[in-house]
Amino acid sequence: MDTKQRFMNLLNILSFKATRLLIAFEYTMPSYLKPKKTSSVTTARNQFARELIQHELQETYSFDQILYCRNIINANTTSKMEMGINIDLQDTINRFKINHPHHPYIQDLNTISLVPFRTTCNNILGDIECGNQLKIEFHMTGFILYPTSIQPCTLYSGECGSCNRSYRISSIYCYNEKIIITPESLEQNNFFHLSSGKLVFSREILVSFSSDLVNGHVSCNGAGTSLLSKVARLHPEFNKKFDSVQIIRSLEAHWIYFELFNFIFMTSSEKEIVAPRALFAGRNIQAGGIINVKAQFLEERLDWMYNLFSIFWSHHNLIPECVCDKSICSRVLVLDGHQKPRRTVCRFDNVTSLVNQEELGPCNRGCPYQPKRRTPDKKNKNKRSPLYCYFHQNLEETMSLSTKEHNQREQAWYNELKSIQKQNILNNNTTHESCNVVRSEEVGKDEEKRRSMGFLASFLSCGIIIGFTESINHEGVRMVTDHLLTMIKMGTKLPNAMIYDAACNLKLFWNKQYRGIHLKETPSSTSLFNMRVAVDRFHHKNHVHSICKTITNPDCALTGNDEIYRGINTSIAEQSFRYLSEFKLSLRRLAYPTSTVFSILLLHLWNCRRIQISPDSFGLGVKYMSDKIKPLFLTYCIFETAQLYQKKVEIESFNLTYIQDDDVDDDGKINIETSDNNVEQLNYDCYVNMEQYTWDSDESGDDHKD
Repeated sequence: MDTKQRFMNLLNILSFKATRLLIAFEYTMPSYLKPKKTSSVTTARNQFARELIQHELQETYSFDQILYCRNIINANTTSKMEMGINIDLQDTINRFKINHPHHPYIQDLNTISLVPFRTTCNNILGDIECGNQLKIEFHMTGFILYPTSIQPCTLYSGECGSCNRSYRISSIYCYNEKIIITPESLEQNNFFHLSSGKLVFSREILVSFSSDLVNGHVSCNGAGTSLLSKVARLHPEFNKKFDSVQIIRSLEAHWIYFELFNFIFMTSSEKEIVAPRALFAGRNIQAGGIINVKAQFLEERLDWMYNLFSIFWSHHNLIPECVCDKSICSRVLVLDGHQKPRRTVCRFDNVTSLVNQEELGPCNRGCPYQPKRRTPDKKNKNKRSPLYCYFHQNLEETMSLSTKEHNQREQAWYNELKSIQKQNILNNNTTHESCNVVRSEEVGKDEEKRRSMGFLASFLSCGIIIGFTESINHEGVRMVTDHLLTMIKMGTKLPNAMIYDAACNLKLFWNKQYRGIHLKETPSSTSLFNMRVAVDRFHHKNHVHSICKTITNPDCALTGNDEIYRGINTSIAEQSFRYLSEFKLSLRRLAYPTSTVFSILLLHLWNCRRIQISPDSFGLGVKYMSDKIKPLFLTYCIFETAQLYQKKVEIESFNLTYIQDDDVDDDGKINIETSDNNVEQLNYDCYVNMEQYTWDSDESGDDHKD
């Protein structure tokens, strides 16, 4: 029996309108998608079909007639599809729900049904894929957000009892409080939903927001408010159902994870991402001082994500599809600082970076966490300072040895610089080794909240940004050197020539300190020392140092700089910062570590737009630079280093109490053994006495929860 014959058989029993309505019902809401709390699905479904036709068309048919017609429709899948094309059931269902809001069959069903992204379980048991057919079950009702509308939907899950897995729209829920995201769950998927909330985001709205963000500087607040304004005018029935704060916060969280997972699958070799279920908590600290796993999940992976970003974009010239000016692509590195996105940060200064300790010694970073908000609770005796984060409420902390060493190294360089300037004046040579461009530490007043100093950014001459470092305290020659050494060690491909507006001071520091105690010789520091540096043309006229006229002059023919920097736009960083300054409000309101993740995603999308490749190009990194990409690695969070450092100090104090003769070497130095969890194995040293390890990353009120 062909489709035409089946349709004619239906018309022998039902009217034309009733036939089309029943076909639309079976096509749009298939019988395997079962509602919640229904004892007999077949009977309930058949009865609902009768009531729907009667309500919409005022036509009455018997139970057996409807059952017979439904069997004809469902007898052949191809015929059902052909007959159900271009039939809209949405308005009919909506009208029925208005008059029968508590109908047992339809109250949890909608014409839009979101089913799992696959139908069989792909869990690997041993070396064999499970392959079990998933049992489709009702999960929840929700609302899909489109760029100009909001539509109700029903969400279903696919259960695999053997593997204890629940397959959802865009993820796999495991019963160990983890979720798994795969390229298959994102690629060609029109919907994105990770939380237990009722808001489901269409791919259209997430991609639209990415485009609006990069091209139009639209914030999450602006996008959420704009959506509700459109809905209020086009679909007033949904106007009062949603809170603007709920929409904005959910959009921001879903967008970050959507683009983050796309970024990882594009630049890394990972086949899946395992994340905690609680990715959408509104605060980074919960009742009882428990650290939110969302914040820990992001911070533990920050170094890895930054590594992916830097490796991928410093090797972008290996991608044939990229549209880039080959004559200047990756020829020169352009470095500059951008101070517009200055976040409010904790005033605690006793946090140092140990990444380049071998060359530079400890480099003071400062605490990147957000200060604790001032609370109006007058009964609380333990009032928290609004200048410090949860970790650093004790204002009388002892300065660590690493911070002391950093300060001594900084002061030693400034003293040497002053000595050089003084010697030049005595020799009547004010332009020999003196320059008016100096980066020094900026310290705020005690009564004011501290703000970060923006960030250092490294651009390639073709306009691609390949690295950045947030400057919590200041931008000085040691901080710039630390930034460059970090990129070299992680495998970033750096050109042999660089532009920096304070290149004279940077080069002077390298020349004076290389192979000394303040810049020890290593393969990384040697590579840096041999790099050609020059001042950008815009700032060059302000430099009076003698080497600025020759060695760091980008147009000096004597040193060959004119050939190296010919055709290079040395102001590419400044020009890009004019674009990035439009995001200063978005960057300021975000707290660490979300602020760094947002910066990575924003700059990644910026780079994709610049060389005209899609951010959805999964596997691009593996295809063209597989030997350079590192697998997933986790690093300690800063709040964890505080706890570990305290353990180390306690162990050292204990060992010093019981010194044996064998513990003293020939030079009279004491050999102290510590536990494996000592601070030398960490990226950061956070010296502080801690009674609780909690922190906050959110400027919203303390009583707000998502």
